[in-house]
This record gives sequence, C-alpha cells and structure tokens, in this order.
Amino acid sequence: GEIESVVFHNVENGFSVFRLRSDLDDTLLTVVGEVADPQPGHWIRVTGVWEENARWGAQLKIRKWEYAAPTGKDGLVRFLGGGFISGIGPAMAARLVEHFGDQTLEVIDRKPERLSEVAGIGRSRTKTIRESFAKYKHLSEVFVFLQSYGVGPGTAHRIYNKYKEQSIPVLREDPYRLAMEVQGIGFLTADRIAQSMGVEKNAPRRLEAACLFSLQQAELDGHVFLPMEELEERTRMFLQCDDFDIAAVAAKLAHDRRVSLDADRAYVPFYFHAEKKTAQNLARMTHGRSRFPADALARLDAFLRECIDLELEPEQKAAVRLALSRELTIVTGGPGTGKTTLIRAIVAAAKKAGLTILLAAPTGRAARRLSEATGHPASTLHRLLEFAPQTQKFGRCRTNPLDAGLVVVDELSMVDLPLMYALTEAIDAGCSLCCVGDQDQLPSVGPGLVLRDLIDSGVIPAVRLQKVFRQAQGSMIVSAAHEVNEGRFESQGKGTLGDLFFIERDDPEAVANLVHELATSRIPSSYRMHPLLDIQVLTPMHKGIIGTEALNALLQGTLNPDGQPFTAGGKPWRVGDKILQTKNNYDAGVFNGDLGIIEGYDSKERTVRIRFDERDVTVPLEHLSECQLSYAISIHKSQGSEYPAVIIPVHTQHTVMLQRNLLYTAITRARRLVVLVGSKKALWITLHNTRQKERHSRLRERIIEAESKSL
Repeated sequence: GEIESVVFHNVENGFSVFRLRSDLDDTLLTVVGEVADPQPGHWIRVTGVWEENARWGAQLKIRKWEYAAPTGKDGLVRFLGGGFISGIGPAMAARLVEHFGDQTLEVIDRKPERLSEVAGIGRSRTKTIRESFAKYKHLSEVFVFLQSYGVGPGTAHRIYNKYKEQSIPVLREDPYRLAMEVQGIGFLTADRIAQSMGVEKNAPRRLEAACLFSLQQAELDGHVFLPMEELEERTRMFLQCDDFDIAAVAAKLAHDRRVSLDADRAYVPFYFHAEKKTAQNLARMTHGRSRFPADALARLDAFLRECIDLELEPEQKAAVRLALSRELTIVTGGPGTGKTTLIRAIVAAAKKAGLTILLAAPTGRAARRLSEATGHPASTLHRLLEFAPQTQKFGRCRTNPLDAGLVVVDELSMVDLPLMYALTEAIDAGCSLCCVGDQDQLPSVGPGLVLRDLIDSGVIPAVRLQKVFRQAQGSMIVSAAHEVNEGRFESQGKGTLGDLFFIERDDPEAVANLVHELATSRIPSSYRMHPLLDIQVLTPMHKGIIGTEALNALLQGTLNPDGQPFTAGGKPWRVGDKILQTKNNYDAGVFNGDLGIIEGYDSKERTVRIRFDERDVTVPLEHLSECQLSYAISIHKSQGSEYPAVIIPVHTQHTVMLQRNLLYTAITRARRLVVLVGSKKALWITLHNTRQKERHSRLRERIIEAESKSL
C-alpha cells in the first residue's frame, strides 16, 4: 500500500511508525518496524504479524518489506510528486501520468528520452529525473539484498551512501570491506554478513580482516602501532577462536602492503610512514636557523621594548630568543605562566622584523582565542594546511609549503601524529615553527603522544615556563590547577578572587541535582552569568546519572523546556538547544569544538539555523549528526576551549575516569569560576591516580635515531 503519514522514524536504526493505506481494501493500517526513510507517497509491500498495543490498538509488526510499484493513476501521481525524485513536483507528476499513464515508470526507467514529449522537460531535467529514479531503484535493490542477510535499513543506508550502485558487487566480492570503510559498521556486523554469505570461519580473508580491523580500532585508543602480542589478543577477541597464526596472517598482509611490520610491531602503513617522516622532518629542523635578522637578535631586549609594551621575565626573554633564533622550538607551561604573553611578544618581534607570520591551533575555538590574545589572525591547522575534505588531502605539503617566516601553533597537546606529519611536511627550510602547549593536559584524541614525545626526545630546543605571574597569583583556579598537577588540592576557600569552590555531596542524585541548581539558578543570579553562554558543565563520562546524557536531559528540561521539538538522526532536539560541533565542516564554516544555539527549524526544507559565535549558519537537518547537546559535555570534548564558569561533578560513579590530568584539564578550562561537586573520596582518588592509558608510539625514539643519523 501507500504510506500516508509517518508518525516516527529513527534515522540511525530505521525504526519507524507510519500509517499505510492498503491497496487491498483501502483500510488505514498502523505499521511498526525497521524501514529505510519512509515518506508519504512511498509504496511498499509489507509482511508481518498483527500485535495489539494497549495505547495504539492493532499494529502490523514488520518482518519483511520492500518497495513496491504504485497502483492506479492517483497513486502514481502521489508517488512521483512526493519530492523524493528530483525534477518532478506534483504538477509535473500529473502531466507525466496524464501523458504516459500506467507506463510512466517504465518510460522513466527504460526510455527516458521520451520524457521530452511532456512540456517543460528538456535535456537537463531528463538527466536529473533519470539519475534520481536510478538512485531510488538502486537503493531499493540494496535494501532488499541486505535485508535477506539480516541487515537493517539504518546500516543499509550507510552502505549505500558509501558505495552507491556498486554496493551489491562490493558486498559479494568482500563483505569485510564494510568494517574498514563504512563508519558505524564494525567487524562483527561485517562478519555476520560474510558468514551468512558462506564465508568459512578459518577463511584467510576473515583472519586478515580481523587483524586489520584490530589495528584500525587501536587508533581509537590512541595507538600508532600494536605489539604483535597485543594484536594477537585483539584479533582473537573478534574471531572468537584460537586456530590462527598471527605472525603468518601479519606477514601475508605485509606482503600485500596492507600492514607495515617493524620488528615485533604492526602498523597501518600510513602511520608507519607518518611516524618515520615526522621524526626525520623534526630532526632536520633542529639544525636550521630562522630568518629573524641577526642584528635584531643581538639587541633583542631593546628590540622587544620597541615592539611591545610588556616587561618580560628572564625565562620569557630566553624563550623568545630561542623561538626567534631557531627553526624549531617548543614552549610548554601550565596556566598563568605567561604562554600567551610569550606568543604576543614573539609575534610582535617577528612582525617588526618583517617576517610573514601564521598562527594556528587544532580547533576553531582555540584559534579564536589565539587571535583575540595576539591581535593577529589565526586559523585551524586544517585550514592553514588547506585540507580538502573531498580528497582527504592537504594542499600545503613538501612541494607546496607554507609561505611564512614564522608559524606558531598553540595547544599542541591536542595535535595527533597525522596532523603533526602534515604540519612538518608543509614547513619550508628557513621557516621557524614554534610549538606551544601544556604537556600536562590530556593527550590528543587521535593517535600518538606528540607533544610529550617531542619534549622527551631531548633533541628539540624546549623551554618550560614555571613562574606563575602576579595577575594569576590571586586566582584559586590557577593555584588549584598547579596543586592538582602535584597531587594536592588546598586552594579552595583561599585566595583573593573567590573563584574556586568544592561542594561536598556523596549521593550521585544529590550531585546531579546540585549541578542542575548551580547551572540554572545559583551561578546565573550570583555572578550575573548567562546559563547557556557563560556556564559549562564538564563531566568525565557519558553514562550514569551524572554523565553527559542524563545531565543534558535534566538541564535541557529547565533551560529550554518550550523549544519547538523535532527529530534528527534519531535523536530529539529543540529549537533553543545548546549544541557542540564535533567535526570540522568546511562547507558550513564550522569546526570541532564550536558551541552554538539552534535558532530555527524548517520542517519543509529540512534545515536548521544555528548561531555559532555571532554568526548564523543554515544547514541540512543531517548536519546535526555532527553535533551533540552541550549543556553538559565530556572533559575530553572541552580541550582547547575556555568558558567563564565551569561546573565539574567528581564522584566514584566515574571511578574508571577519575584521573589527575582529566581534573587538571577541566579546571584549566575556566576563566572566572570553577565549582567542583562530589565526594572527598572521589577527589582523593582523582588526585592520586596518575596512571594514564598506555599509548604505543615510537616518535620519541625515531626523533633520537633521526638526529643521530644527521650528525
């Protein structure tokens, strides 16, 4: 029958509730189950069982479904004019059916050249209609094919979006490609499809796919490589068997150049190359000299007085001299130690000397902070290096380096190995690179321990700023951050600014309620802060009563109770919601870490209007798959950002994530106020837990090796 209306549809898994007009007896049925993108006007054939729902009455629960050809002229007109075949609106649909009758779909599919017989259809429109109908037909075939292997419509959609009309041939040839190439599909899903297609449990391609997927998943844990022993453990977990020789599997993959082996280590080939080349590039740069004039360097103190109205401390002057004289330097230090002042001095001196200066940071928010602090334009690293999303390549590289005399990169702790590789490839001889960051912050989300490896190599000129300056000494935020780094917490209730507090609550529900009260009423009224724009809740985990999911629901209910509701990506949203962009989107001009407010929703155009930092952006509804509610966000997601006030739940419910560097990172996100809410036991655990998840990286060793070879 024909779908008349859609009550609910979850894009992620395809679960739908819709009303279907049966072509058997014209009755209106309620149908429930997994269907791909049901739209009014679609015709489908459904097989299922009747179930009685206490609230909704009789429902047909889907067991199997497929697209069906509409029946009757009226059905054809509604189908073609439903908006899912480009180039045909309701009026054009009526004209087509009037002209071709029951043969309309056959003409579109097999004889599209005849469409020009209808007034208003030329070559361009014919091409649009033909391609759109072909997509609809291919999509239908893919869904039916995958349904026979137990694959739901949400997964089928992702497969089709990746491979288009090649979906079925790709699946028949190698279903394990799904695990490596389609986001959201892991080895277990691909393996289920493969085994239902008859792939044997000990088939070489199954063993190889599990090995490759294990390496790919290791990236998500921050690893650049896996030792063979760990690779074997991970592979065994996916295969659920012991009957394989990991060395033989890895050797075969290495022979096919799908894995790189280095002693007892296995790499994804790109990471092996990136680690070696990054080390070589950095070692080369340690011997280079900058383009900063020698005479200005000789009288640097006087030169700096001419540039900036700042009195620098001796350690800052030494850092400025190092950064301006060498091709590669690292500056590290905690909050309040003058890193930003140092960058301002370096930029001012380089500008006065006539050098072209480029400033960058890993995220959009960090780049804006850098620009505001220096008065000089700054961009994200991806934009600086001219990353092209279509090709996944950087425009700036060894053959097209950055046109600059000085490049300053802030928040280097957030930079992973692939991005550091891209950056070092784009630095030309004579161009100075100054890397600034806090090595005690959380490591990058992506693979590697770049900042720590660079410092620990002992090869790269580095300065650690340690003095906390007068303007920061009265701040308990700065004092507490340094204390936390040393495993102490004594600043609460001291200092002159009254900007840090710990409020004890042992019960998780009491913690959640107090966080809610602080964010929605107490802090806004006491500190005259906007609850959405100025206050950020940072929590270690996503699950639990004080995780991001529960706190977002709680805060949304108070801060945005009456916003127009709508669904996108299977998730409920409201106009007025506070959201966080989680991926760089160059088409929309928004970046990972950007905070926004949903200001409008257009159901007809399927678009949302979001305000990001004084700028309105209208994007397709699907864009929200790159966003999340951000009344409360994870501490990891806050890296590179800064907020007027931060509220941090600290409780044993999150014991696995109670780590010193996590609390340190959270505290240093605040400018004016930090409130910790939780138990003293959880705080004690956090302060004394310095264990960090081990990351497999050899960048430090490779820098040392490359340096020794260059001597």
